[in-house]
Amino acid sequence: MPRVSRRPDLVFAPFRLDRTGERLYRGGEIISLRPKSYALLACLSEHAGELVTKEFLLESLWPRTYVSDIVLKVCIRDVGRALGAG
Repeated sequence: MPRVSRRPDLVFAPFRLDRTGERLYRGGEIISLRPKSYALLACLSEHAGELVTKEFLLESLWPRTYVSDIVLKVCIRDVGRALGAG
């Protein structure tokens, strides 16, 4: 039987990022995020304290795919709203 790798949750109170289930929680409430917005939040959380460039985000979230800047801006806006910043 293959072993399932469980990545630890990332906690930044009052939020918890469930990296295995790919969900964001505030307390016990699930905060709805689109898949790419979740991926953006996960990427930023995993690189907390580091300088994360736009180019790094685009390559991490949309590898070998051209996307306009507005797509990234929409994801950033979604994450801000989910965290209560917008």
